[in-house]
Amino acid sequence: FACTPMATEKKVLVPLANGSEELEAISIIDTLRRAGAQVTVASVEDTLEVTCSRQVKIVADKRIAECTTTTWDLIACPGGMPGAEHLRDSNELKELLTNQKNNQRLYAAVCASPGSLFLALPSLVSLLALLFSSLSLCLS
Repeated sequence: FACTPMATEKKVLVPLANGSEELEAISIIDTLRRAGAQVTVASVEDTLEVTCSRQVKIVADKRIAECTTTTWDLIACPGGMPGAEHLRDSNELKELLTNQKNNQRLYAAVCASPGSLFLALPSLVSLLALLFSSLSLCLS
């Protein structure tokens, strides 16, 4: 089967931090690129290189500060600890996610990220959130 590009290429931001879960990050990036999305991987760290939770190194396309003026169709945050906490602590990412919500654009978070991000930005909580079970107590 050949994957045909989307009629309008969607812009997707995948932010990464030191300690992000590499399998979740790569699964998001790879699946969306195969579907034809224009995926930008952004580091919330001081460098483009991010060391994930199992010591896998990923080189981001940009730093998160370079992504704040782009309109994103989707922002998808991988989990992993302490990566989810580093994502939560990024003021640029919090501003981007708040902007997504306010403009009714899509955002997603996997595993540990919903708990961390939603605790920092309770306005992001939507009708459905799937997260790492021990973090669900934090949102109760």
